[in-house]
Amino acid sequence: MNLPFSMVRMFKTTTKFLAGLAAVATAMGTFSLPAHADDSGKYLTVTLIGDSYTAGNGAGAYYGPKGSYRSTRNWGHTYVNWLNSQGVHTTVHNLAASGAVTKNVLEKQIPALDPTTDVVMLTIGGNDIKFEEIVKGCFAKYLSGYDACKKAMTFAETTFPETRENIVKVLKAAQAKLESDAQIILVGYPLLSMDKDWSLKKRKETFPAAQKIREFGMFATQEQQKLVDTWNADSANTVKVTFVPTEIHFAGHEPDPDQDTRNPLRWLNEFLEDEGKAGHDGTVTSKEQSILGLIFGGADYSSWYHPNITGHAEIANLLQQKIGIPSNVRSVRNPKRDSDIVFVVETSTATAEKLDQIKKQIRRVVDEATRTATDAGKEARFSLVTFRDLPVAPPAPAPGAETTPGAEATPGAEGTPGADVTPGAVTPEATPGATPAAPAEAEAPAANAAPVPRTVAGFRSVSAFRSATTAEDREEAAQPAEAEATVTSTEESDETDDLVGTPLVVSGDAASGNTNDTPAPGAPGATDTAADATVTSDTNTAGNADKPAENAQPAPAAPLEEVMVLSEFTADRDAFLALVDGLEANGEAGGPAVYNALKKAIAMPFTAGARKRVLLLGDGELADNDANNALDWAALAQDAFTANTAEILVLDPDNETSPALTNLSHTTGGHVTALETVRPLIVDPPTARISSVDVLAVGEEFVLDASGSFAAEGSLMKYEWDVDGDGAYDLTSEVPAGEAANPLQGHRYTAPFTGNVAVRVTDKFGRTAVGTVEVTVTKDGDLIDDAQDNCPADRNPEQIDTDKDGIGDACDDTPLGAPVLPVPPTTDPAPGGNTPGGNNPGGNTPGGTQPGDNSGTAPAPGNKPQPEGKPQAGVAPKGYTKQGALANTGVDAGMLAGAGALMVIGGIMMVRTRRR
Repeated sequence: MNLPFSMVRMFKTTTKFLAGLAAVATAMGTFSLPAHADDSGKYLTVTLIGDSYTAGNGAGAYYGPKGSYRSTRNWGHTYVNWLNSQGVHTTVHNLAASGAVTKNVLEKQIPALDPTTDVVMLTIGGNDIKFEEIVKGCFAKYLSGYDACKKAMTFAETTFPETRENIVKVLKAAQAKLESDAQIILVGYPLLSMDKDWSLKKRKETFPAAQKIREFGMFATQEQQKLVDTWNADSANTVKVTFVPTEIHFAGHEPDPDQDTRNPLRWLNEFLEDEGKAGHDGTVTSKEQSILGLIFGGADYSSWYHPNITGHAEIANLLQQKIGIPSNVRSVRNPKRDSDIVFVVETSTATAEKLDQIKKQIRRVVDEATRTATDAGKEARFSLVTFRDLPVAPPAPAPGAETTPGAEATPGAEGTPGADVTPGAVTPEATPGATPAAPAEAEAPAANAAPVPRTVAGFRSVSAFRSATTAEDREEAAQPAEAEATVTSTEESDETDDLVGTPLVVSGDAASGNTNDTPAPGAPGATDTAADATVTSDTNTAGNADKPAENAQPAPAAPLEEVMVLSEFTADRDAFLALVDGLEANGEAGGPAVYNALKKAIAMPFTAGARKRVLLLGDGELADNDANNALDWAALAQDAFTANTAEILVLDPDNETSPALTNLSHTTGGHVTALETVRPLIVDPPTARISSVDVLAVGEEFVLDASGSFAAEGSLMKYEWDVDGDGAYDLTSEVPAGEAANPLQGHRYTAPFTGNVAVRVTDKFGRTAVGTVEVTVTKDGDLIDDAQDNCPADRNPEQIDTDKDGIGDACDDTPLGAPVLPVPPTTDPAPGGNTPGGNNPGGNTPGGTQPGDNSGTAPAPGNKPQPEGKPQAGVAPKGYTKQGALANTGVDAGMLAGAGALMVIGGIMMVRTRRR
């Protein structure tokens, strides 16, 4: 009786399923995030461990190892997407797996736990108590029953104490792997049944299954909370744990225990359904599973009684409310692990103008990664992938049409010495320098052979690829279109020559990701026909040797692209950068090449445990066409997470990145940055210079001159001056963008100062440089100590003192010395004469000197008073009287001084006249 009802209900819900299929098919849109540009400087690493409730059973969009059921829609990914939308660049690693018990976590997941993880999130313990037996025994319709349900509940109750202890072991093991500032978030399980009176019966006995299961679920929640409280109270536990219960949040959204009805608002998948998702009114639609799978086998139980798409989103919402942005967000990435970076470079004409900038950015990233890894005792490795879209190949001509010139290369053509190679053919591997052999005769190289060079698919050789810069060259070298999708690829060698690439050329439907499984030329299992499928001419469709019908139409033009792996991972910095320096841009843009280049990069052999980054440097725009619109970006995100986890970062030359690429980047914890934004990181910093300054006097006005400063690009926008050497900039000269600031700054000091004056200059990129000059300010403007300075109040660095009078010329009123006037000789009186003033012994002349009389002693004949020195300016020397009458002559000294001055002036004039 129940079977027909279930079958009828299944058929009724089929239309619902078909109607909602479009929404389910686009459910990967849940990883889309609001666009935000550039690096916010906030970083977080999150690792998911535990069981199916963390892995993502029931949400679809699975990735990773088969049977792990890791989903990009699980609550961990959804919460991380929210963190990324908040500007916290968060990388998530999903180690959780369906069916995992605590032993699996301890033995497999904890050893793989990244020690730089900031936040560990998990659900654990459900499988230890055999959660699946509760579901099957109590809710799985024909598999359930009184005995089975009661037995499952008894086992759960009996084993719970041991499970509790095992959870503690998991926490301790995780703590031992993490740094002390990390945190663990333990998420609780929702209840498995609505609050509904529903029982299983056996004859006269009744088992209240819904009630018992709910009671046990609430008991388990309480015990987990106690466990966490006890853990955090122990000071020995440095990593703290936060418990987030879900049962209250899920109230009213649990499964209906009666399998003949369903809770329309359920957030867990019920019996025989998968990927349930609530609509705008809260009603859930889901993928229905056939009852026949349960009856005849093949039913997939993995999604039953697990959170559906909406349930995972609701747990993520709960984490936003309870945890928000974790407190241990980093300002820099933790460097304590190896670093693998794949540079994906667009080599089209769209990036040609900025290719030099791109190369400099690669050099910057390589140097920073190498330095960081070396400082941490780790290794940094680098790989190079290039991509471009090729011109659309011309259609194959009708039968009888002439072959386009150049369809067959002449022996000795560029890149193919001595070999006939059809343009577009993939030349078989050969030893470097050897003449390539014909495809059918190619032999495997010896084990010890040198690295095998390969030509670029679509061109005669690597050199032809690099020289094909004109449209005519590209048209000649490009592969013609094929009638059906073809992916051509050569096997990768362990070591790759610097000029060798691993091309991936996609044409036709393969451009949208729908590639076939045709073996690559030279690959195991490849036949001559398969190899010939990559060689096309104007008269024969690839892979089809039959003659076309006479009325056959030309094959439609198909988009072509080229993806090349120019370097596998290498730690040889110099060799890698030399390869980067040789890049040229000569292709086209806007096609699906960027998608396949990223796919190739994500599939590179990363080091386990390394930080994995894919850095796209190129135009992130995609033309609006069917091929681009069919690209499966959700699958690409799953590939990135399968690689555990490859962060996608984008440096876009024109800042017009496609939304799909932006979402991919943000989902993986990366960011999209305009190339111009990080240009200051590769532009040389400005140079700051200040002209020297002579010794200054207090109060003296002077000019600080920084006109010798300059910017590497453009003008200097700002000059800031620190005039007192305290590190603070006191004066500023700044102008609007596009103008140059004034490098001259006037100033005066009000007190003596000795120290450095600094100028800080700023260019248009915000980069700065500082220049300094030593400045000395003294009271008088020289460096002579006042105690030794012959002019302590005047600038007199030379200390010139012409008249040697102790007063410097700078402050001496008479720098040549005070004038000494000549005194005429006096006439001696006759002995014994009575001449007035005579010196006649024994005479009685008035004014004469009598023997023994010491009053009024006169100077000896012929002698004149001599000064004893000039102690200070303006003070007459001792014994010298200015403009006084000369003794015993009656001649005025002033008159004599004037006459002497006239004589001196006259002598000077005579000397000058003679010189002329």
